[in-house]
Amino acid sequence: MEGYTKKVMMIIMLVICMIGSMANGQGSFCKMPISGLNDCKPSVSSSVANPVDPSFNSPCCKAVRGADLDCLCGYKDSPYLRVYGIDPTKAMQLPIKCKAKDPSWSC
Repeated sequence: MEGYTKKVMMIIMLVICMIGSMANGQGSFCKMPISGLNDCKPSVSSSVANPVDPSFNSPCCKAVRGADLDCLCGYKDSPYLRVYGIDPTKAMQLPIKCKAKDPSWSC
């Protein structure tokens, strides 16, 4: 139970930090600027049947290549991704589509 409590507290703190960063339009998450997260939203949205594939030089891919992908992988199973409308499967495909990782990479 203690591990679960720590995980919940960590997620709550993460959400608070994200909301604070988004409120002032600055900040980053796993070394990915909030603007980069917003640029990638059309590619990872769970509400879009045919997501936009980002090009190598798109703002989304530039943000993905600068992100701490190991950090982002730590959130792939988070239920909060769905709350923000992010499809984890689509999100995990971005590093390969943006050539930030080779095709054999997996989280």
